[in-house]
Amino acid sequence: MIDINISGLITSLILMAVFSVPIIYYAIKAAKKRKTTRNLLHHYAAEKGLKLDEIDTWRFRYGIGIDLSASTILYMEREGDPVIKTVDLNHIDRVDLQISYLNSGKNGGANVITDLQLSFIPHIPGSHSINLEFFSTEKFFSPQNEYELIRKWEERVREVLKRVPSIRNQVPSIPEFNY
Repeated sequence: MIDINISGLITSLILMAVFSVPIIYYAIKAAKKRKTTRNLLHHYAAEKGLKLDEIDTWRFRYGIGIDLSASTILYMEREGDPVIKTVDLNHIDRVDLQISYLNSGKNGGANVITDLQLSFIPHIPGSHSINLEFFSTEKFFSPQNEYELIRKWEERVREVLKRVPSIRNQVPSIPEFNY
């Protein structure tokens, strides 16, 4: 005969529910926010005639994607009015990872990341670089996964730049006139 303590079992189930319901609620809410961010990124891509082959979102407010057939990056930051940037990789010479540090203490204290940006350097001399912010201490206390994410996108863009027939390698044609 099995002796079951019903009141102990009910108490255990109630405690599990009390502790797990908030975790489940937050997970569902976070998944909805991620989906909204992804959908918004796809929406802006469609407006520009792009179809994103690969995307990443972070902190429920940033998104980056690439349309491989158009060799174009789409970046979004949505705090208030969304900021949308497109980068045509056909016009880019190279991509650089910009990391700013702050030394946290005296006598060789640890360096703390204060800013992470991906900079696209155009091939046309005198043109300004295009900077995409992945992290800034002006907005967040500390980085989460932004360092790994920016390294992934730096490498991804470098792979695409190797394949893209850049405009800088094309000889401009001179139109012919019939007299």
